[in-house]
Amino acid sequence: MQGNAYIESNGATFGWSTTDSDNSMGANAILYSGLFSSLPWVGVIRTSDMKITHAEDIWTYLDIDSIAVELASE
Repeated sequence: MQGNAYIESNGATFGWSTTDSDNSMGANAILYSGLFSSLPWVGVIRTSDMKITHAEDIWTYLDIDSIAVELASE
């Protein structure tokens, strides 16, 4: 839950995130399985049509505040 604490400490107390801590195979079964390799990713998905509107890559950081204002005006 360190990740969630970090996110909330930066004012992001909205939205959804996923975790492997409570899946039916046991806590963190996928995390410790070696079945995947990944990097953290941040993206914004518009809920009205489930389209990715903004995606972070390894060279950029998303300005979540500006994106929220932009999407709220739609």
